[in-house]
Amino acid sequence: MFGTFNAELEKLRQWLLEVACTHVITESTGSYWKPVYAAPEGSGVQIVLANGKDVKARRGHKTDWNDCQFLAKLVLHGMIRANFIPRQAICDLRGLTRRAVN
Repeated sequence: MFGTFNAELEKLRQWLLEVACTHVITESTGSYWKPVYAAPEGSGVQIVLANGKDVKARRGHKTDWNDCQFLAKLVLHGMIRANFIPRQAICDLRGLTRRAVN
């Protein structure tokens, strides 16, 4: 439905506000979650980055559609433990120190 370029992520943010979305949940899979997590930041929408191991350990989801409905129910009932996300300065430092130097 939405792409990953900045303009598309801004459309995602606007759409979340238009439909009065109160919560957004995404799994922490690699680095794919980062732009989706950043899109609604500052809009008043509660963003939860779910620990993938926590979510996969629960029963009841086999397809992407079932998985998203399942995650929505879990987050609304407070059953998802959010991952810790350090402040931007720490994230930048981590990225800098993990880059390969030739």
